[in-house]
Amino acid sequence: MKRALVIGAGLSGLACARRLHENGLSVEIVDAADEVGGRVRTDVAEGFLFDRGFQVFLPSYPVAGERFRDLQFHPFSPGAFVRLKGRFHLVSDPFRDLFGGIATAFAPIGSLKDKLLVAALRRHSLRPREDLSGVSSREFLEQFGFTSQMIDCFFRPFFGGVFLEKALETNAEKLLFVFRHFARGSGALPTGGIVQLPRQLAKGLPAIRLNTRVRALESSSVRLENGDKLEADEIVLATDQAQTCHLLGDTSQINSNAVTCLYFSAPASPLKRKCIVINGEGNEDGPINNLAVVSDIAPDYAPEGSALISISILGAHDPSALISPVSLQLAKWFGEAAKSWQYLRGYRIDEALPAQSAGKGAISTDLPDKVTLAGDWLANASIEGAIVSGESAADKILDKGKSEQPA
Repeated sequence: MKRALVIGAGLSGLACARRLHENGLSVEIVDAADEVGGRVRTDVAEGFLFDRGFQVFLPSYPVAGERFRDLQFHPFSPGAFVRLKGRFHLVSDPFRDLFGGIATAFAPIGSLKDKLLVAALRRHSLRPREDLSGVSSREFLEQFGFTSQMIDCFFRPFFGGVFLEKALETNAEKLLFVFRHFARGSGALPTGGIVQLPRQLAKGLPAIRLNTRVRALESSSVRLENGDKLEADEIVLATDQAQTCHLLGDTSQINSNAVTCLYFSAPASPLKRKCIVINGEGNEDGPINNLAVVSDIAPDYAPEGSALISISILGAHDPSALISPVSLQLAKWFGEAAKSWQYLRGYRIDEALPAQSAGKGAISTDLPDKVTLAGDWLANASIEGAIVSGESAADKILDKGKSEQPA
């Protein structure tokens, strides 16, 4: 039986291993972490579920939506609250939320032309498009006709929270990819936390070695940090881009977008709608980029009698240094009662998302014959991109096996 070794138990590695396993290969997975998931992890403490960074699943993803159809998802309401001029204003999709769409029409966010252009952008995102990988998201929005106010007050904080970068340098292909899937359905959180996605993929896989770090890649084997050697007929590098380059001896400069996530608990939710809040005022209002009461969406994220609030600040920061300015901003937004909210936990995530700026290509290192790459950084930095990349890597190996069979 042909043996495959998958390095990395994130979504890409697990998706690859599952497809190979289902097609009769002997598969072993190794990962340096203590649980599967890569960047998709959830910690549990005192009845709260803490996703490592605010992560949302889009059930409208064609591939990932099918792979995770057995999980229970809790959808967000369409739209978002935008904090602007000292108030919250609802911006919603009139195609999925008529009354929210009416409120959006009167919100002081962008011009009437901007609001009509949002509908045009929705239609545009659902059609086949030209290659926009060399155009930044901001350039695309400007060329589409949006005003600077609409871009800075809505698109920058909303998509900045998705891309984890403020300048909207991410290529426009990804902006349209995200916009298209939000147009087709709401984001959602799974019961049990975001870690349920990798756990679902890991079910039934026979050999997953955690707490196992790879030191070096050889022609048809890998050397572990403890000195052991693992041999295989096929090797899949399903690690992040930096680790992949390290194992391949590639010296390319790797850029990642960072985020810092803080969690607070409150006696009750400060929102009356299951959607995110984005900061349309910019940094002068405080460090928060976006906020969500995740227990409003998925009730098991917090124990009874508590609300769990997830707060995202773009960039890598010391969480403890953000508690005071974030608390002041929360009090400004939600009143004096917010001063009693309890800080629970913070995460600084330096490599939260591969940077996919306009014109940036993948690494070009020649691969050994028995090595295949997988990872969302090779496709579209998203849950969908991770699953598609992993399964595509598996298909390459399976196709290679077919071509090697005697006629």
